[in-house]
Amino acid sequence: MGKIMDFNKFDSAFFGLNEQSSNLVNPQSRMLLEVTYQAIADAGYNPQTLRGSKTGVYVGVMTYAMTDGYPEEAQPDLISCMTTEFKHMSYMKSFYSSTISFVFDFKGPSMAVDTACSGSGTAFCLAMNDLRLGHIDNAIVCGTHMTFEPILLQLSQELGVCSARGVSAPLDEGTDGYVKGEAVCGVFLQRRECARRVYASVRSARMNIDGHKTLGMFLPLSESQEELMVDTYKEINVDPLKLTYFEAHSTGTKLGDPLELKAIYNAYCKRPGRKEPLPLGVLKSNMGHAESGSGTASIIKVLISYENECIPPNLNMTKMKDECAVYCPPLMPVLKPYPYEPGSLIVKKISEENNEMKYEYKKQMGVMKDKTLRPLWLLFPGLGGQWPAMAKALMPIKIFSDKVEECHQILKDFDIDLKKLLLTEDKSLMSTMTAKFCSTTALEIALIEVMKAIDITPDGIIGHSF
Repeated sequence: MGKIMDFNKFDSAFFGLNEQSSNLVNPQSRMLLEVTYQAIADAGYNPQTLRGSKTGVYVGVMTYAMTDGYPEEAQPDLISCMTTEFKHMSYMKSFYSSTISFVFDFKGPSMAVDTACSGSGTAFCLAMNDLRLGHIDNAIVCGTHMTFEPILLQLSQELGVCSARGVSAPLDEGTDGYVKGEAVCGVFLQRRECARRVYASVRSARMNIDGHKTLGMFLPLSESQEELMVDTYKEINVDPLKLTYFEAHSTGTKLGDPLELKAIYNAYCKRPGRKEPLPLGVLKSNMGHAESGSGTASIIKVLISYENECIPPNLNMTKMKDECAVYCPPLMPVLKPYPYEPGSLIVKKISEENNEMKYEYKKQMGVMKDKTLRPLWLLFPGLGGQWPAMAKALMPIKIFSDKVEECHQILKDFDIDLKKLLLTEDKSLMSTMTAKFCSTTALEIALIEVMKAIDITPDGIIGHSF
């Protein structure tokens, strides 16, 4: 199952934060800062260039009852717990998004969205609406869920929603509930004309909820899910029979999975004319249910599937339960690696608020624009940048090693052993000016040879200490 490791490791100085204060911040909040930086950098932007911009932050979170998610009898000192939270308010989930906006100096809306399991999916829909209305120029959408106390799993099992076996097996006849997984993940949204790297274009993002139900708030309604799916493809004028991939919310609950498959079947397959089965992906079989982080996790799975042209298989399904099998085919749960096509996904929460996002994908991962092209200059340093064995890691590159050998043969006539200078860990070898100059210059010559081999031509050259 999805388990986050090393959550206690954080470079506070990198984000301009005080180390002592950072140690008091919830690990999820710290990891959200890291995820935000990674998402922006992956999009081709330096996060520093977005400071002061109208960038919105939307974080899906999930809060449990009482002060920090635990019933009073599970808290040895409730007053102490509350005191700690109010002294260090950034520990509260309410401030996850505000911390991101503060550190990166974003001026757009900043909100923690708690709609249970659909938290990050709802956050995604809100961000898309603000982008379309022109309220923001960019959006960071994150989802986070980590479990630090076993009591939460115990209570979920007592409620009957979590698997007693600890096996996440959506759609399988032996499923007995979902398994909690952990995730801290995020995506960076922009308008297409501003994007430098594009994984997919979002055609639609909608949400609804079941409303009043005679059987209670927590029983899902397939009719509401079907209505959302139909509204989504009608909004963007897409033929449902041509949909080629659906990433499902299916968690492994006995009632929820069949009702969701019924909705998918009615919306995309019931009408005559579908020529191919509809592949069905279920991320929760691979990593468990990340609850408020499951929406963004599913989005990222879809994008990775597009990029690699392959839908990864669902796990732990030995025999499909009868209530689901009646819809298969034309629905086809993916049980082995499957070639990709543009797709759709749906995420829900416990009280059955639904979100659906539909994507359009084009096989072009980078978007180059004239204004993003910058000249390439090479800076050649003189003294001060050398270190022992500084060419050792590059020697497996044949072009590099050949040029080093050529320089070595030339310097042999001057009683200088270049390879010894470049490949030996002995610091004393770099003590003379001659050694420093020769090793640095030879390294630069060899690197230039590598750049020439891969057709990199600099626009200019700068040097010093020559």
